[in-house]
Amino acid sequence: MNEEEQKIYDEAFEQETEGEFEIKHPFDPKEVDITVEPATVSKLVDRIQHDEIDLFPEFQRSANLWDNTRMSQLIESILINLPLPAFYMDVSNNEKWVVVDGLQRLSTLKKFIVDKKLNLTKLEFLKELEGKNYDELGRVLQRSIDETQVILFKIRKGTPKKVLTNLFHRINTGGLKMTAQEIRHALNQGPASRFLNEVVERDWFKQYLRISSRRMLDRELFLRFIAFYRRGYQAYEPSLRMFLDDEMQYLNEQSNEAERRELEEAFKRGLERSYHLFGEQMFSKALLDSSKRSLMNRSLFETTTVNLAMLNELETEKLIRHQYAFVEDYKKLMKTPSFEAAITANTNQTDNVKHRHRALQSLITQYTGHAYAAVHQEL
Repeated sequence: MNEEEQKIYDEAFEQETEGEFEIKHPFDPKEVDITVEPATVSKLVDRIQHDEIDLFPEFQRSANLWDNTRMSQLIESILINLPLPAFYMDVSNNEKWVVVDGLQRLSTLKKFIVDKKLNLTKLEFLKELEGKNYDELGRVLQRSIDETQVILFKIRKGTPKKVLTNLFHRINTGGLKMTAQEIRHALNQGPASRFLNEVVERDWFKQYLRISSRRMLDRELFLRFIAFYRRGYQAYEPSLRMFLDDEMQYLNEQSNEAERRELEEAFKRGLERSYHLFGEQMFSKALLDSSKRSLMNRSLFETTTVNLAMLNELETEKLIRHQYAFVEDYKKLMKTPSFEAAITANTNQTDNVKHRHRALQSLITQYTGHAYAAVHQEL
């Protein structure tokens, strides 16, 4: 993650890690079906022109990870015969390849060769090409680009989803690494990706959560709610990354429209109730000290929204009638060493996840009488 991207995280959230990616039950290497073949830039461009490579337009609009200078330098590298890094593609569906590694390079080729919307800038070697677009290069240089050799690794149909996810993380080592949510988005095109995209664009979502859509921070936050609300904290096992990976796959392959609408309504309930009780400082330690920056604590967000969303209307009214006392007790809970540790340090360890949910559920039950029960549904 570069400095600009890190700043986006820093301005929105307290720092938290999902934990290193791991597979508890190693897969059989024989399940990995990858072939390697030579290709040319023109072959990739041809697929782009025919919409046979999924470049995730909604991701590109929100990300803009490469500026014109960096894109221009890629084109310059091609023209001076520097080798390009290999491209990795999931070719399970031969009609629509999914990019595992090389998304920004392909997007650059599209913008320069297909869309004709990139004029070369800040070149280091080919100064005479400054300001030119693809059409202005002339046939000799165009042919040089088109015939440039690349290495293409094709991940073939039959490779299990968990294996593919692992490959994404192992291969995803470049200077502009995809975030975990971007990888989930890439691997779960369909109901899951569309559902998350729709909800984060709702007016009420933007009203309550002023979270940047860049790097899919907003989608990941919503997915985190869904995973803990639908399955319950009792079902949680580290790492958080894998917990959310499984939830994204469930949404894409097993959920139905009615269930997704209920999850959306539950999330809206959790946000509305949180805002009603805590105002602008919900999910932030600034609730304890207004002089502090109001950074979102994701563990506090997860625990609060999930457990408030489970209340019925009568129980919610009870809580609101005793709002002042409840909020004061909530603050006291935040100050207890065990709860503070559960939302601050090693937040994704099982014991800390269970402690913060149980502690808040106990407090809410004191005011509402709500009897919390496991809502875990097996994947």
